[in-house]
Amino acid sequence: MHEIMIRFRFISDNRNLECAFDERLSFRENFSLLGEICDMDFKDIVIYDPEKKIFLNEDLPLIQFNICRFILLYVFNI
Repeated sequence: MHEIMIRFRFISDNRNLECAFDERLSFRENFSLLGEICDMDFKDIVIYDPEKKIFLNEDLPLIQFNICRFILLYVFNI
């Protein structure tokens, strides 16, 4: 399986979204697919890892982040 469980906290409206992303795809690609499913726009966002205190590159495949457990990430609208 190539799934990674991620909880996203959208800072603009303080809502949470839990989903399984494909680790072979980037955040941008996964959010594009998610947007098609739930009819939402995820184009102008940045993703922040509060544990590492860094913004993540949305264009890298998730497997490069070496996420091995359920993780919480913050999503900011830009």
